[in-house]
Amino acid sequence: MFLLLLFIPALAQACHHQFQKELRYLELYLGIQPENEGQLPVKHASRFQQYITASQELDCKFDGECLWSNLENDGVLDSSDFWYFHKSDKKRFPTQLQPGKRKLPKGTHFIVTGNTTVQPQSAIILSAPIPCQKGEGRLAFNYWLYNFAQLQVLVVKAAKRRGHLQIIGKPETDCHYYRPKDDVCHVTIPHIDEPFRIAIRAFSLKDHVVGSMALLNDISYNAVICEKSPLSNLFEAIPIGERAAQPSRMYTLSDMNCVEASNTCRWRNGKDRTNTKWKIGRGIERWNEEMIVSYRSSRPIGHFFFLAVDSLTAKPFARFESDMIPCTQKATTLSFQYWAKTGTQVEVCSIDERGVPLSCAYLTDEDGGDKPIEIVVDPYGKPFRFSFEIITFDQFSGGLVAINNIQLKGVLCSEKLPPVSTTISPNTIADSFALTPRPIFEGSYPLQLGCDWTSDPCFQWVDEDGKLFVGKAPEDSEEFPFPEELINGNVGAIFLNGADTAILRSREVPCAWDLEITLTYWRSEHGFIRVCALDQCVDGGKTEGKISLLVSSMRPFEVTIEARSRGNAIVAIDSILTEGEACPIKTLEQTLCDNVKCDFKGTFCGYSTNPVSTGDLPLQLVTKGATVTIDEKHNRAVLASSSFEIVQPALLLLKVTQETFGSRLLLCPDAKSEPDACTELLGPIVLSPQTRELSFPLDPSTRRFAIVFLHDKGAQFGEATFTLHSVDVKTGDNYQLCF
Repeated sequence: MFLLLLFIPALAQACHHQFQKELRYLELYLGIQPENEGQLPVKHASRFQQYITASQELDCKFDGECLWSNLENDGVLDSSDFWYFHKSDKKRFPTQLQPGKRKLPKGTHFIVTGNTTVQPQSAIILSAPIPCQKGEGRLAFNYWLYNFAQLQVLVVKAAKRRGHLQIIGKPETDCHYYRPKDDVCHVTIPHIDEPFRIAIRAFSLKDHVVGSMALLNDISYNAVICEKSPLSNLFEAIPIGERAAQPSRMYTLSDMNCVEASNTCRWRNGKDRTNTKWKIGRGIERWNEEMIVSYRSSRPIGHFFFLAVDSLTAKPFARFESDMIPCTQKATTLSFQYWAKTGTQVEVCSIDERGVPLSCAYLTDEDGGDKPIEIVVDPYGKPFRFSFEIITFDQFSGGLVAINNIQLKGVLCSEKLPPVSTTISPNTIADSFALTPRPIFEGSYPLQLGCDWTSDPCFQWVDEDGKLFVGKAPEDSEEFPFPEELINGNVGAIFLNGADTAILRSREVPCAWDLEITLTYWRSEHGFIRVCALDQCVDGGKTEGKISLLVSSMRPFEVTIEARSRGNAIVAIDSILTEGEACPIKTLEQTLCDNVKCDFKGTFCGYSTNPVSTGDLPLQLVTKGATVTIDEKHNRAVLASSSFEIVQPALLLLKVTQETFGSRLLLCPDAKSEPDACTELLGPIVLSPQTRELSFPLDPSTRRFAIVFLHDKGAQFGEATFTLHSVDVKTGDNYQLCF
């Protein structure tokens, strides 16, 4: 035993008699004294809110200001602090302090942490944020440990969540008391493709008799890091050009329309001095993972304007502004499609020449999606413009807003008021096309994409929105001038009431080689149509014509026909033709069997077992099936099916082993259902492990299900183990369906 440690909250309390005594012990046995009243020499706080630009910026010998700081105590990973000391003499470190060098020059600087508590304590130093790391990185530092103290390196997200670090990974840290003499801690940090910080944590600081402690110095970090935040390259972004000194004359408000973002649009970043500007997105890679919202499957058509920020993004953020509108003599309607990340709030304003708001609307992530938003402002006799600005966002996950299909309606002061016009009413559309509902689907459909509405209802194409009707192309109609040489007879008609969207989705195509899909269409004035597959889309730019899309894929894919309108409209599809080779579309029964039947021998088939909420555990594959052991802390596991379709009642069959009293097996509509919305298949009374074969009826409205393994009695009855041996499906009268 060579020293006694008792670190108290601040060295400013050094007048405390016991503390002075312990400082003397440190000087007597280790030859170290506090410097700068123990406060770490750190760079200005603003530097910890900026990304480093080179890995060497984190190198630190603690002989000057560094980009490492104490973590504010969170009571979870960190309950103590590091303090700043220097070597005050040439005395060797005692042999009990291992494994770093024992002989160090006078004046060498350290950071030190330690405790004499019964309960283990821990302390963290945290780096400035790193935008991302390309490939492996190397972290190294000198270290000395005494009596139980241990070290670990953590990779954590750049921003905290509710005051706590969020761990990305725990690199192997083989740096401990029994390492060879003069050891230097070397830690390999794997590729990290998101903003992060490095945390060095000393823990297991305890022993109320003699204490325990850790000393660190000479930190180095060697890695290839990103030059900018990953947000700068999001969505294949390109910059928006600067606004012309003298914008071209505006003749009508429609001059402000911007259906698809481009530098020809009359929308730009505001003149505020900022490096954080709106950009034009050209792709939708990472759209789903960035848009953490319920409508994330909705996405812009074509290029779009967007702004992405996080807690470290330089402020202020640019405003997205229109050109100046001279003045208006009637109410002006601004419409646009809008998407925002969860927690993001956007202010949309009309502002005068000085930037003073005239009127504002506030949008959240819940307002977004395919359906355009309309904002109406009163007539204004002076110049004004519209602006978009992010005003708040989730500091942990970041903020993101995307805008597309901007339309303005109204009358400039320089225009003559237009004559009163009539709008084609929904009744007129229905009567002119003799629209009738699609026949009732009875379970069969052609096993190829080709479709002719004259001969069949084309059930290989699924109507996602209930807006597809069967109609007849009008003849000699002034309102709907159909080109008879292109379209005649029966058509599939998508009816759009006002500003609206609709999607026709093909059933899954297993594979294709040079398959050309050609769609013959007609659309009314306010309609829009495009065909998409495998992340490529072709728009119907003219009022009528053909759209062709060439696809090849060895993996299953779907084709979508997307229709949109900014007023009452109809989109008519005459035929869908294919040339090339494609694997036959699966029947309804094949899809059902592929997505439901499973014996869990080396695969989860069409099921997902990913955790969907805190406390969930994934199932694991074993020789007997899929198994999971849940307890008080992790009390639920979920096995969620893929989507399927049935037109007749069916039976779902499960073979499962339940081992623990208090545990339950539920069948739920989906993975996020509350237990009250589920059916209990196996109850909590389990006197001994038992294997059961269960059946449950599925009605034709069922599109998916989730098998939920629940144990909310873990505190009373301990761990619960389930093993799911197989899942099968039969007809409603118990005949085999899948072979």
